[in-house]
Amino acid sequence: MICDCDLYTREFYEGIRAPQPPSINIPSDQFEAKNSNKGTPQKDNEITAYLEKVLGGGRAASEKQFLENDKKVRFFSKRD
Repeated sequence: MICDCDLYTREFYEGIRAPQPPSINIPSDQFEAKNSNKGTPQKDNEITAYLEKVLGGGRAASEKQFLENDKKVRFFSKRD
């Protein structure tokens, strides 16, 4: 069932003398009613990190920390 169309489509059908009926609201179905109460799923950071590591991506926490601090930390030796 077509519930609505844009202005261009309406003008086209009027040009060929087949005007379209006015817009109607889209009726809801069982799927929409069942899933409308669900909120946005929360992102699970542990699962995301695990999947990235399994698929060859991601970084271990120590490696990530090392790369983030690369060239920011300097070590100096004491000269007696």
